[in-house]
Amino acid sequence: MEKSEEKRRRGRKITIPMGIGIAYLQKDGDTPGCLVGQRNPVHFIDLLNKSDEGICLRITHSITLEEAFIMQFYDRNEQKWHLCRCVGKWINQDKADPDFFLMGCAYQRLGDKNIESSGDTFNENASPIDYEFLKVTRFFKTIDRGGLCPLLNAMTFQRVPAGKKIIKQGEQGDACFIIQKGICTVYIERGCEKYQIARIKKGNIVGEMAILTGEVRSASVEAETDMEFWRISRDQFDDISGKYPDVRNFLTELVTERFSSRKRTAKREIGKYVITDIIGKGGYAMVYGGLHQDLNMAVAVKMMNHNMAMNENFLKKFRNEARLIAQFNHRNIVRVYDIEERFRTIFIIMEFLQGMSLYEELSDVSKLPYPKIVDYLIQISSGLAYAHERGVVHQDIKPANIFIQHGDQVKILDFGVACPIATENTDFLGTPYYMSPEQIEMESVDERSDIYSLGLLAYEMVTGQRPYPDDDLVRLEELHVTEDIPDPRNSDPDIPEELRQFILKACSRDREKRYRNIQEVLAQIQPLKEKYGPGKKDISRGKRKMTSLILFSNEADQLALNRLLEEFSLKAQALGITLKAADFSDI
Repeated sequence: MEKSEEKRRRGRKITIPMGIGIAYLQKDGDTPGCLVGQRNPVHFIDLLNKSDEGICLRITHSITLEEAFIMQFYDRNEQKWHLCRCVGKWINQDKADPDFFLMGCAYQRLGDKNIESSGDTFNENASPIDYEFLKVTRFFKTIDRGGLCPLLNAMTFQRVPAGKKIIKQGEQGDACFIIQKGICTVYIERGCEKYQIARIKKGNIVGEMAILTGEVRSASVEAETDMEFWRISRDQFDDISGKYPDVRNFLTELVTERFSSRKRTAKREIGKYVITDIIGKGGYAMVYGGLHQDLNMAVAVKMMNHNMAMNENFLKKFRNEARLIAQFNHRNIVRVYDIEERFRTIFIIMEFLQGMSLYEELSDVSKLPYPKIVDYLIQISSGLAYAHERGVVHQDIKPANIFIQHGDQVKILDFGVACPIATENTDFLGTPYYMSPEQIEMESVDERSDIYSLGLLAYEMVTGQRPYPDDDLVRLEELHVTEDIPDPRNSDPDIPEELRQFILKACSRDREKRYRNIQEVLAQIQPLKEKYGPGKKDISRGKRKMTSLILFSNEADQLALNRLLEEFSLKAQALGITLKAADFSDI
């Protein structure tokens, strides 16, 4: 007879990422193994692996061993849901996360026949239809898989008839609702009068300020039709997000939805500032255009992701450094006007810039001419010197954080995630492509960490590529720590020797062999300004030649032609090409 251990392992397939299942547990009075009729005993569970004999589950709620329960799970290969009856055979605490248990279950058989069958939904229970609805809402798309089931299990399904009041104006907010079916009306009550201000439909959320601020309800919400929705309380959300920080991205999506909405109910004020539009999105922040309401002054507003802003260690460090960073006043550092804390996150109010990032410029032209490289390096070094003198290391020098204004004026962005010199910063490590070895190994950082990143930046401007392959981030970090960067002369034989020496020394793996401070960097590259600075001919990339281009046009096309030539001229200048134009009339 086949041993039970071998039988259990036979044909077992691990599901990566974790699969999901819905367990329908029994209540007192239920017939064992029968389908239950209420939603209360339903739990979303993680499916780790399965075989022809049974499945292994990751659960938070206890399931009695040897007691049958009904389960539905999704098979990715077959792309359909299966319905089966299971019996728990063993259960152990998950060593990786003590809040979970691992449970092995066998399919229950009647005679020689497995009762497994496919199905979509039944009775009044949470079903695959519910899960399929929730997972495609924008609020769930950013949640890490590990925290998904705990969040789903914290939510309760509710049905209300048309005419039922869901939220009452003036009450303390304690929960929000994701609408799965039906329409509700949002209105303000003034005396005996009601003033409708919005209609909320399927897939949207209502009452979100309860989760974001817990403030008193500013309007009432009433079911216009029969409705189905999912409710989650602020206390439940806080408990789950404390254990699974990625769940906090749910809040980031709530605020993003609020700022991007055109509904009259969407308030976009952050202190003295009002959000006007979205500018961009990064790995840990959203950037919006804004306006100072009293001064009518354009600003940029950076909203930190909640996963970072609700991290107590990061928040404490940020508050300590924010006061200093807000006092920075240097022509090569973006000016921070204000710091606001609202909607359980941080908003950094900065000067509004026009131009493009160095990342965008390198994407357009790849290599830069030497005069421009030298000019950029001097300006960036000047800004870093100012910060270092005040005890602050940037920690994330990269092309996306270098902004080029008109006239090639350089501004360093994102000092909002900097840290003090000679301190460890395990909450924020920088961008892997430009991280110093000490950042990767989570050692203390100092000004030499910024110098390393500056050297990598120079390498990319000269060669048009990063020094290490970046298709494998684990391997990339290993190369930063164990191997010296390639000689930039291998990619650009014409590189000036002084610039080559700067890159190699700045990017030494051993920080003791790098420049000791940014003043030494400036002493190395300032003399290059006389040879290759702005206005100097870039003779080192080979002999110059002239190309003629003759355009024939009508007067009616002159305006469009001028715009075309202006765009062409800007791109030509970025390549170090000089453009000369002359007009000839009556041809």
